[in-house]
Amino acid sequence: MEKRANIIYGYIKQNKTVTLRELCALFPDYNEMTIRRDLNLLAKNGYIRRTRGGAVLCEDVLPSDFEHSSRSSSAQAQKSKIALLALEYVEEASSVYFDSGTTVQELAKMLPDKPLFVTTNGVETVNLLKQKEKVEVVLTGGTLNKAVASMSGPIALNALEQINIDTAFMGAAGFSAEHGFTNALVNECELKRKAVSWAKHVVMLIDSTKFGKTLPYTFCMPENVDVIITDKPLPDELAEAAKQAGIKVVY
Repeated sequence: MEKRANIIYGYIKQNKTVTLRELCALFPDYNEMTIRRDLNLLAKNGYIRRTRGGAVLCEDVLPSDFEHSSRSSSAQAQKSKIALLALEYVEEASSVYFDSGTTVQELAKMLPDKPLFVTTNGVETVNLLKQKEKVEVVLTGGTLNKAVASMSGPIALNALEQINIDTAFMGAAGFSAEHGFTNALVNECELKRKAVSWAKHVVMLIDSTKFGKTLPYTFCMPENVDVIITDKPLPDELAEAAKQAGIKVVY
């Protein structure tokens, strides 16, 4: 379902408005009820608005989730507060991974110039760290996604396997109890999964606008995370999931 929902979203993004009949024709192997469920999922997370007999794109929320320039300005105050709290978890002389999320970029911006080995797939993160003389920076390489200013793909995955990671600082576009931490881009998610599995400790930086959202691809579940840093208390369902997983929640 995840792949199909993502394709449906791409089709709606391109065409702005669609009918249920169109979508059923695109996916003849699935019944109408299955397509309706996919549309309801996309609508629930704010990407489309259901209409009688179809759906339309919610263009006002599209950039904040997919385009880097808009993501970086979304919830800016919250992201800055989260990054400030995250500084406590950056240990001097350690090897860390910074993913390309804009909240993690705020952490890179605030990072003091102290001995540190940083691996990242974020192009903007490299720009933020290049002036810090004591911070050694490795860019994973890979295929550039210009919309989100990040590298991913097989080359990036292979690069991570060559480096030991003490702590991975990760971002997510959605967090739900059922589907865990999610993202909309499949190549990004593959790299996120690798970073989470490769690191000794995982610190998730996520603002409260992502609570309850589910995007097409899950890259980790609560049990894979050690610390969540956010700007508000978790909703009850997410708080219980974090408690069951033994996650430390900081806000």
